[in-house]
Amino acid sequence: MPDPAARSIPRTHIHCVGPAPEGITRRPAPATQPNGSPSRAHELPTGHDCMIPTPKELGDPLLNLSG
Repeated sequence: MPDPAARSIPRTHIHCVGPAPEGITRRPAPATQPNGSPSRAHELPTGHDCMIPTPKELGDPLLNLSG
């Protein structure tokens, strides 16, 4: 059984929206978080290994996370 306290932890989604390998279907970020607040999502125009070609673009949203 999931821990109800985990629902209160804020989440941020970082989606890599560059070219996807053939046969891969990306899931959209959910509209709301488990705690009912709106989802926070960032898109990066890169593939799955975003930390290699776009380290700054990945780091910026991570450094600005709050609560």
